[in-house]
Amino acid sequence: MDLQLNNKVALVTGGSLGIGKAVAIELASEGCMVAIAARRKELLEATASEISGLTGSKVIAIETDTSDPEQITKMVKRANEELGPIQILVNNAAQVGGGGRNDSLLKGDESLFFDDFNTKMMGYVRAARAVAPYMIDAGWGRIVIVSGMATRQTAGVSGGMRNAAVTNLGSVLAQELGQYGINVNTIQPG
Repeated sequence: MDLQLNNKVALVTGGSLGIGKAVAIELASEGCMVAIAARRKELLEATASEISGLTGSKVIAIETDTSDPEQITKMVKRANEELGPIQILVNNAAQVGGGGRNDSLLKGDESLFFDDFNTKMMGYVRAARAVAPYMIDAGWGRIVIVSGMATRQTAGVSGGMRNAAVTNLGSVLAQELGQYGINVNTIQPG
């Protein structure tokens, strides 16, 4: 299928495995130059090499912790320097299922809520804020927000709250950025 994405520049957070990796493969298969970002450098570099080998597209690995605003700024700067202005952002970085910690009201630790929100919700906000000026300048952009099943089904306290928050974020960004030719969509896999 030709999605007319040839030579577009895409950035996928949480791009080293799972959904992020699958999305990066598809974007690269469609001819995008892709930056994948995640925390685990070795896995990230192996994934970038694998995707490039599979698709023939340029894929770069950028070690990034989306809970750190400074790292997000550096991630976007490097992607823009090496590939060009980012036109597609896939916000996918998150701690799966609370990162192995108890995510219940009675036994959970508040630090889980803050860590989850800082990584996923605030990471998504920061990444969108960092790439939006490039998309506005181009008059075109796509932002995909990966929410999750916990938005629609009972899950852990933090997991459900963060996914509901990023789903709402998608609606807010679509309304704010649509006037600039930027489409924002939220998906809820699962």
